[in-house]
Order: sequence, then structure tokens, then C-alpha cells
Amino acid sequence: MWFKNARVYRLQQQDSIRLDQLEAQLEEQAFTPCGKSEQKRVGWVSALGKHGEMLSHVVGATALLAMKSQERVLPAGVVNELLSEKVAEIEAEEHRKVYKKEKTQIKDELVLELTPRAFCRSKWVTGYIDLAAGWIVIDASSASAAEDFLGLLRESLGTLSVVPWSTQQTPSETLTHWLTHGVEGKFELGTEAELVSRAIDGGSAKIKDQPLFGDEIEVLLDAGKRVKKLALIWDERIKFIVDEELALKRIKLTDVYEDAVELSQSDDVAAQLDHEFVLMTGVFREWLSAVVEAMGGLN
Repeated sequence: MWFKNARVYRLQQQDSIRLDQLEAQLEEQAFTPCGKSEQKRVGWVSALGKHGEMLSHVVGATALLAMKSQERVLPAGVVNELLSEKVAEIEAEEHRKVYKKEKTQIKDELVLELTPRAFCRSKWVTGYIDLAAGWIVIDASSASAAEDFLGLLRESLGTLSVVPWSTQQTPSETLTHWLTHGVEGKFELGTEAELVSRAIDGGSAKIKDQPLFGDEIEVLLDAGKRVKKLALIWDERIKFIVDEELALKRIKLTDVYEDAVELSQSDDVAAQLDHEFVLMTGVFREWLSAVVEAMGGLN
């Protein structure tokens, strides 16, 4: 249940989301598999996976959602090989050269012909709405996957006004300051960082599995490099990577905190997932607020 990534978007019109109406709205975009001629389909599936039937799992002011995407995969190598054979056949039979425009048309026809026989690849993206905090948190490693999630939610609700969260202080400058002068509040440095030059083509440096202080770090900072990614620990509870776009990745509970919380106290898997969701959203609300505060507040 615990998210491994967090891409956060601020709700600009919270009253446009009614959690008591959400289930009915999601049903209009429930997932159905790709048809034979379709290349991609997206839709909502059970928020608790095989352990639930509802598309939304609502607890208080929060709602957990799960999007499934299915795409027919045509290996580019296969398409290009068939295209080359077809072009060679036309040129040999008609004694003429096939140019770019015609090649594109032939390729499109091949894709249309092969699509019904292509295998399907499925992906899932999970996110939750937190009306109390005023944001949507999506467990997606890429911005495009998060945007697909928001796009489907916007289509289901009819309207959705959100913006990626941003802070008063530039994340990269704050992270560079922390690496130079030490972190503040309940944050601690982890053992990983990526630094890049402020100059174009100035190079980059990656540090992993070692303390983020000492002569090596000082040399990089003195050379004018800034922090692009930084590993941090918050309140001895959460380990994570934060980057210059405020994307939070590789989120993991610390061993100390994992031992302290009760994650497996029920034989009822659905009840256990519900317990973990309530615990996660509560901790995330506190943690994400601390990230914002440490960077000067929301912009």
C-alpha cells in the first residue's frame, strides 16, 4: 500500500470534488480491455485490487484510486523488418523507388494490420485525493504517467483544476544549501546525491552509498555544481529522494519506524489495506507539509 513515489498536485477548486459522488463518476470510465483494433485503453479499476470491488476507497477526506492502462505492443524491429521487405518488393516489381511519404503510408497500414495480433501490456498507477490537505498525490515515477492519471480523473469528474506543487524557494537551491551548510528541522542527509554544473556541458557527478560530507563534496560544490537529486531522511520515519522538480522517489519506511508501526494486524486483507492507507495518508500529510515548510512554503 505504501507509495514508492509521490508526485503532488495542488487542488485549486476543492469544492469541485464530492467524495460522496466519486464512485458513480468513476464508473463512467471503468476499465475495459483493448478491442482488437485499439492500441491503448485506460480506465479505473478496484482501488484495493482483488481485495475490493469499489473503484474508490474513501476514508474521511481522502479517496484512493487506481488507474489501469493497457496497450498493444508492436516491436519496432518487427514493423521495420516487414516495412523493408514490402518496400523492396514494390521497388523490384514496379521498377521504381519508394520515397518517404509512401513508406510512412505503408508503415501505417502494417501497424493497422498487425495491431489485432499484438500482445497487450498492462500498467497500474495509484493515487489519492486529500481534500483536507488540498492536494492529489500520485504514485508515478514519470510525469507522463501522472498526467494520464489526472487526465482520466478530469474526464470522470467533468472538471479538475490542479497544478504541480511548487515552493517559494527553488528546490535545487535549497538542496544545494542543505548539502553545503547542513539540513534543517527534522531532515537528515542520506547517502546519495547527484550534482550538475551550473554551466552548460559542465558535467555531473553522482555520489552513492557514502556520507554526503567531506573533501570530495566540498570540491564539487566549490567547482560551482548544484544539487539535482538528494537523498534525505525525515523524522527517522521516511527515506526518500527529492529532485529539482520536487518529485519524490524511492520512498521507503526506515527500519526503526517500520518496526514501530503495526502493518499486519488483521487476517482480513481488505481491512489491513484500509489500515495501511489511513496510516500512510496521515504520515504523508505531515511529511509533505514539512517538505513545503522547509522550502519556504507553497508558491
